[in-house]
Amino acid sequence: MQDNEKYKRILATEKFFFLPVINVDGAEVVEKHWLSDHKILNKRKNGNPSLMTTCGEENAGTDLNRNYGVDWEKENEKNHTELCGDYWPGD
Repeated sequence: MQDNEKYKRILATEKFFFLPVINVDGAEVVEKHWLSDHKILNKRKNGNPSLMTTCGEENAGTDLNRNYGVDWEKENEKNHTELCGDYWPGD
């Protein structure tokens, strides 16, 4: 670091927030879309490549929120028929 005092001052005076990203492959798709088209892709699912040709980039993947140990079974019954739907819980 060329200007050590500058960085010390930034670290002492600013707040930094670190947010974990659980859906890293979905975030990668959003970032690539932003860099190429300068538009934010509405992507809530992971980036399952096997569904890209069927559902397109925005709708391909599994909704990771539907795979935690919560009672999603009732909701999943409806969503299992919608491969490209917003809440596809995967197989």
